[in-house]
Amino acid sequence: MEWCAWNVNMNNGNTNNNNRNNNNYVRAVSEFHEKMENTMGNICISYESLYEAYMDCRRHKRGTANAVIFEIDHEANLLLLRDQINSRTYLPGRSIAFIVEKPVKREIFAADFRDRVVHHWIAIRIEPLLENIFIGESYNCRKGKGTLAGINGLADMIQQESANYTRDCWVLKYDLKGFFMSINRQLITDKLCRFLAEKYEGDDLDTLLFLCNRILLNAPENNCIIKGNPAEWEGLAVNKSLFTVPSGYGLPIGNLTSQLVANFLLNDADHFIKDRLGIRLNRYVDDVVMVSRYKQDLLAAMPLIRDYLWETSGTRVHQDKYYLQHYTKGVKFIGAVIKRDRKYLANRTVGGAYNRLHKFNELVANNPDFAKKKAEYFVSCINSYLGLMRHFNEYALRRDYIEAIDKAWFKVVYVDKDYTKLTVKKRFKHRERIKFALRKQRHKALKQKTSDE
Repeated sequence: MEWCAWNVNMNNGNTNNNNRNNNNYVRAVSEFHEKMENTMGNICISYESLYEAYMDCRRHKRGTANAVIFEIDHEANLLLLRDQINSRTYLPGRSIAFIVEKPVKREIFAADFRDRVVHHWIAIRIEPLLENIFIGESYNCRKGKGTLAGINGLADMIQQESANYTRDCWVLKYDLKGFFMSINRQLITDKLCRFLAEKYEGDDLDTLLFLCNRILLNAPENNCIIKGNPAEWEGLAVNKSLFTVPSGYGLPIGNLTSQLVANFLLNDADHFIKDRLGIRLNRYVDDVVMVSRYKQDLLAAMPLIRDYLWETSGTRVHQDKYYLQHYTKGVKFIGAVIKRDRKYLANRTVGGAYNRLHKFNELVANNPDFAKKKAEYFVSCINSYLGLMRHFNEYALRRDYIEAIDKAWFKVVYVDKDYTKLTVKKRFKHRERIKFALRKQRHKALKQKTSDE
């Protein structure tokens, strides 16, 4: 494995050169390109469509360093990206690879911002087609879905199958072994392209197929920057890293396109279970829960499901993550536990919330100014956990969680009633801090001017 070095100074120099080149490029846009944008029936990618994807992409990433650098000269960057795609010279850029420990140890690849724009351009076109074929009970990376909808959906399913908890009902849960890293890139690319060739009706089909091939067949492990210590990869299973799986296998966790095509890959199995086997299921990524009144139906279905998954997607059921139990024992699903009388957060989810809070407390204890500088970031992180707790009516948990916050943080934040969320005090908001600094500079300059006179 070759580890790439992180060189901030070099990257800053390249960024400045790129900005100058991009400015020159915009001035050199030819009349041909201007006419091409206005040609009826043009099948090439347009600046307008890329701008739409860019606005969608930056919605939740505008504060990141890569997004800021791209935004400084976004028109030039989008024009350059457009022409690279239309000339078929576009290649994905360098990704950033790092390890996350929670909820489990995973390898993440963060694509360059310009590549994220391309991911969103693809998603805007294929999501409506995929929504037409997906079952209603798959919940990840879909608008109007998500973890909370998945938890509530499973709870409703158990209640219906058990006739409001008046009869027996069995739950079988399984997930797939090294799912993202086991995906054959060529297999999923060919399958998606065949689907798009049949279903997509836009004039830019050729461009869409080109970009799907470029993105899905890209091997980011061959062009990446390692963020953090390479020793963090120690202990990560061989089948959970793009650096160690066989060549041509694995999709990078972190790409929007990876999430979409993963759903697409498992869609056939969803329909096989629901339509052909007649068993109700809920799925979130590769976590699948099946519910039935009859234990023997679930046991009989599993060999068929294993064979079908292997034949259609090349994935295998994890032999150590396979459970069959009566619904009264409680079902763990995407961070929550579902029981007959209530739903509550799983211990691992609560532990993760406290671990994050303790790290914040340690940082502010060692540096009192940390609270002033990072108030908004702190609030966004803590409120995400409080919001999750609120959905499960965890009043006592929210109260205890708030009480565990270091006192230094309460100098910069308020606590809303019922412990539902934190709010940053106005003077510590980032925008207000900038305004204060500018006012201070102007006052100092004016004072200096007066003294000189």
